[in-house]
Amino acid sequence: MPFIEEYQKNLNTALQTPHIKEIIKMEEFYFQKAKDKFNEFLGFDITNVDVTGMIEVTTRKKYKYSYMGTLNSYDSNSVDFKFLLTVGQLITYCDTNGANKHEFNEYADKRAISRANVRQNNWLRWLIEFKIGTDINLMPGSIRNTIQFLQNPEKNLSISSDDWRNRILKTLFQNENGNLFEEMQSTGIVADNPLNNGVLYSWICGSESIKPIWASDIEDIWWPNEDEYLPGFTKDDWKKMWKNDEIFDSKSRVVISSFLSFEDGATCTQVSKKFGKPSGFYNMVSTSLAQKIHQATNCDLCNDDGDIRFFPVLYIGKQAGKNTEGSYI
Repeated sequence: MPFIEEYQKNLNTALQTPHIKEIIKMEEFYFQKAKDKFNEFLGFDITNVDVTGMIEVTTRKKYKYSYMGTLNSYDSNSVDFKFLLTVGQLITYCDTNGANKHEFNEYADKRAISRANVRQNNWLRWLIEFKIGTDINLMPGSIRNTIQFLQNPEKNLSISSDDWRNRILKTLFQNENGNLFEEMQSTGIVADNPLNNGVLYSWICGSESIKPIWASDIEDIWWPNEDEYLPGFTKDDWKKMWKNDEIFDSKSRVVISSFLSFEDGATCTQVSKKFGKPSGFYNMVSTSLAQKIHQATNCDLCNDDGDIRFFPVLYIGKQAGKNTEGSYI
């Protein structure tokens, strides 16, 4: 199906964006370091690597996975250490939230293929599964799409989300069952280096003039999802913390109880109107509580594209709609 004519002006605007004009003319492959690391990963001899043990650790229930803890459990001269290090380095090129990105990712701008919303243990598990020959179609969409992009960047987009791809196909091409790369290629837009076509098409779809067309309801998506971040507490853990006065004081109990009084979540403004305290009070106390919980438990914190966020220790959230008082639920 052709690109919908009513959005042609939006497409022309996107093509005038400086970074899109740059990727069209770029001689080198934009993600060459990622491709090199992927090839290193593919060529790694795992005959003597304990891949079964590595996968088992990533899938343990009620276990807080630590990539660096697992890596450092091996002798630094061992083949296990070197393989796991290679996988960890590769992840920092795959996902903007990859662990140790600032150390492992060799790009000055720390570029990564996408913000895939995949937890580190899941990345490790499925990359190792891929290495030992597991069918790629059994893998989560974000991981499958990223691997396929690395395999053939000249034929695949760097957009990792199946949902986003489907939204774009449906909105821009009125074709839910098509191939988004092929649909974008049918517009006649190409990069000078064919390896950059997947990046180019992804950037066009994510540009300020195009993304609002297909992502108009994106505000309804709760963040973070459980694949991206979980603090790892059970109901019993929460009950024990609630009774611990060093973690939950009277203010924090009031704040949590106030939010729980809303069935579908609430903004700080809505809670303020219902219970009377300033909206900033609920924000400030929530942040303080999350910090106390982290200090007491050493739980993982949510990494939002390099920024540490405390509120996901307590809540998931989403952008408030136009008719909702406040900005974030």
